[in-house]
Amino acid sequence: MESNSQPFDLSLLVKQSNNDREFIRSMLELFVSRMAEMVKNLEIACNKNNLKIAYSLSHKMIPSVEMIGSKRLSALLKQVNLQANQGETINQDVVKKIIFESEQVINALALWLEQEDSL
Repeated sequence: MESNSQPFDLSLLVKQSNNDREFIRSMLELFVSRMAEMVKNLEIACNKNNLKIAYSLSHKMIPSVEMIGSKRLSALLKQVNLQANQGETINQDVVKKIIFESEQVINALALWLEQEDSL
């Protein structure tokens, strides 16, 4: 379960990988390395009201975000995805929340990875 102290919950990833620590680590490293750029591209697409790109990016991001158990970020991305799919102007407050929440998740995962290294 996603707790107040962590913006992610790895239980699904742990379960689906049979607790393969190397696999979990590689998935999280990939997530951390790519997510910031995807969020930046999503922000640009939303600011330009490019609904096709906003839909495509949010659609690609949702499964990864769900795999790492970030329910808040997933819900925000689903809002953008729905708005873009319905041809609506993207709510900029939601975009700001996505940026904030993704930074929280990335930073928390990076810290988790550091702590795993020290074990």
